Amino acid sequence: AIPPPSIGGIVGATALKMSLLFSPYRHPLQGMPTLPPPLSATVAIIGGGPSGLAAAEVLLSSGVKVGLYESNPSVGRKFLMAGKGGMNITHSEAWEHFAKRYGSRTKDLRPILETFKPEHLRQWIHGLGIETFVGTSGRVFPREMKAAPLLRAWLHRLREGGLQLHVRHR
Repeated sequence: AIPPPSIGGIVGATALKMSLLFSPYRHPLQGMPTLPPPLSATVAIIGGGPSGLAAAEVLLSSGVKVGLYESNPSVGRKFLMAGKGGMNITHSEAWEHFAKRYGSRTKDLRPILETFKPEHLRQWIHGLGIETFVGTSGRVFPREMKAAPLLRAWLHRLREGGLQLHVRHR
């Protein structure tokens, strides 16, 4: 079980994301992990990259108030840069073949990988209103081949859920 965050606690986004991946709780619509209800807290997340945004989504879906602090003028900047090459999201291959991509670490990583499989990621993206397709390589891409629409949709959902964004914050 995950210990509840303290009121006003500061949580490193990556550490929170990793602990949530091992959670047995699942968000009913997006396949995202969630915290056990009821949880009443306010959490500050440091860093507005994908891990910070994912941690915010999990916490918000559990009723936690979230403030996300980013030093840059906007969140998801590296995410947008990754999308310049076509935004390869995941792979479409069978689960066992996908898991074997991690070589000698497959056994160690399997519990994490099974928590949020490639099909869960695609469902989550579709829940944002973003269509995907499988390319000839078996890789999965957003229909528009860009990261910006995906990030905008994600931020819209997070803000609608109550996320308080604090950019240019050091």
